[in-house]
Amino acid sequence: MLFFNEGNLGSHILGQSQLEAALRVGLSTGEGIDARFESLDPLGRVGHAVVTWAVPGLASRGLDQRALRFHVVESLRARRGL
Repeated sequence: MLFFNEGNLGSHILGQSQLEAALRVGLSTGEGIDARFESLDPLGRVGHAVVTWAVPGLASRGLDQRALRFHVVESLRARRGL
């Protein structure tokens, strides 16, 4: 069983670290369960720029798709990590 944590939002935001710790403890007692935990490193300079850059002409109209870019970047990073 693979648990994959984006891991770049800070150690206590949304409780990912606490959830991982609880899963590790709970699953360690189960026989026949091979749990693996992976996480992403923090966003690099290029990834951060792609995610946070305001696209001229779109941002001022509320059409800039920053959330979409974030999820595309994180998906590509997760795929590469796997």
